[in-house]
Amino acid sequence: MKNISWSIFITGFILAITVNHGESFLPILLITIGINALVRSWMTGNGEKKFNSLSSFIWWMTIALCFATGNWLLIVVGVSLSMLLHATRDQIMTAINSQDMLKAKAPLPAYPPLRPSQEEPPYIPYEQGYLPLSPTHQMEQRALPPTETAIAQTEQYEQPQALYPQQMPPQ
Repeated sequence: MKNISWSIFITGFILAITVNHGESFLPILLITIGINALVRSWMTGNGEKKFNSLSSFIWWMTIALCFATGNWLLIVVGVSLSMLLHATRDQIMTAINSQDMLKAKAPLPAYPPLRPSQEEPPYIPYEQGYLPLSPTHQMEQRALPPTETAIAQTEQYEQPQALYPQQMPPQ
């Protein structure tokens, strides 16, 4: 979002600099700022910001037109357009919000329901503790003969791993 906004501004700024007429620098820059403000706020998705951007766009264009023509009486056109915009604010906000609602109500993809073989296992709370393995699993483990490494590992863990020094009780 910010990248698009910056690219609009930089493009307009470069255009304003490269135009040969020194008098058109400021109008091109002001038009760029107006378009940039309009695009950036319409990308945010907030209805109030969208309406305010329309008002600011009108004023940026009015001031750019005043600089381009040198006729400052065109401010009256900006005032008139701004008054018209704010007089129809409720209708414009309704239209903006209805567009946002249509975007928000996009249908979600339908996922197939779980088949009986795909049911989730029942939840077992932690308070129930450890449940032993099934009897068939225990029988499989007992059927295997113990190896020397398995015997050495079990003996290793049956003995204490560290010797802690005995402290004499205080006297």
